[in-house]
Amino acid sequence: NTVINCAALVKHYVADDLMDRINVGGVENLIAWCSQSGARLVHISTYSVGGTIRADSGVVLDERHLYVGQESDNDYVRTKFLAERAVLAAVAAGKLRAKIMRLGNLMGREVDGEFQMNVGANAFVNSLKSYRALGVYPLENLVGKIEMSPIDRVAEAVCLLATTPDGMCVFHPYNCYPLDMGAVIGAMNRRGFNVDGVSREDFAAHVDAMRNDPSRAQDLQGILHYTGHLLKDRRITPAPNDWTTTVLYRLGFRWKPAED
Repeated sequence: NTVINCAALVKHYVADDLMDRINVGGVENLIAWCSQSGARLVHISTYSVGGTIRADSGVVLDERHLYVGQESDNDYVRTKFLAERAVLAAVAAGKLRAKIMRLGNLMGREVDGEFQMNVGANAFVNSLKSYRALGVYPLENLVGKIEMSPIDRVAEAVCLLATTPDGMCVFHPYNCYPLDMGAVIGAMNRRGFNVDGVSREDFAAHVDAMRNDPSRAQDLQGILHYTGHLLKDRRITPAPNDWTTTVLYRLGFRWKPAED
């Protein structure tokens, strides 16, 4: 009586329409099946559907919204947005009972640290590998916040939120305790991965030097998408989760601060 859709193609770009066929077409097939069978659909999405917004805008993507004027040049984000739109349209038409779970930065299990088998496909881990290869990180970004959600705790939160009344449709079940990137870089340094804090200009120089070195350029693949896709007048759309966190408290669930 319940379908949990946690299948998706998570690459940022593909050459053909495979991502649309899986991330959008696959969800449309599930909507049709659930509508016919009466099963409830729990659709796993991402708060990245917020894309980017004007830097001077106060807009956020909370649990009440889908389109807030955001933009994205990322095929994965685009298809996850379209999938959410299809689910919400079916709910609004009275054809479907559904929940949308916008997840965050999925990390290893809290209970034992076990991580995904295809670690090379994890965007955040690849970014850390690039910083390790560069040996530097922008000093002014060390106070930037990063969220880490242990996957076993995320699964528990999703299952709890799936039991809520039908009128509660969209949730943001991610860890409400962010870390400074300085804590992450500090943890890397304590484990022998030396990464120094430098000025933005020095960081850019290191990136340019590595990009122009054929033997080292591929080590940048973890951060090129993040360093080049934002213009100065845009920012990542915030996706607060205060409401979801409050609901989880009511259900007896609470997140724990990440340890570095």
